[in-house]
Amino acid sequence: MEDGIRAVMKLLNPAEMELLVRSLIPFLSPSVNSYLKHYKGITYKTREARQWQEAAALILRRDLGRKKPPYEGKVYVEVLVFSKKIKTFDADNRLKTAQDAIQMAGVIKDDRQVMRSAIEKIYSDDEERTIIEVWKYKE
Repeated sequence: MEDGIRAVMKLLNPAEMELLVRSLIPFLSPSVNSYLKHYKGITYKTREARQWQEAAALILRRDLGRKKPPYEGKVYVEVLVFSKKIKTFDADNRLKTAQDAIQMAGVIKDDRQVMRSAIEKIYSDDEERTIIEVWKYKE
């Protein structure tokens, strides 16, 4: 199921990496195409994006465990997107919304800390969902 991303992890030397958080979000992250809207020169997040981010941030915060300050080092982010409609969307369009939720949850201080990321879309007969993992990135 998660073989593709695990292959990437081998390249990153997982023995030197520490998992900060792993969360299962019970729905798909919105595409970046429906993330921001523009109206009369103003750019804003859509209602769908705000609602997904808030829900994902709550789950990430819960899974992070005890209250700690946001991690300020470099990170590696993995996102797995499970969908029945795997051929109808670009996986990379869903990465930005996940990274913003990670920041909103207080896992990291700023999404500029993401040094490497991977996203994989996986066909699923079950419910659509997103799995997010954040790892400390060691060079």
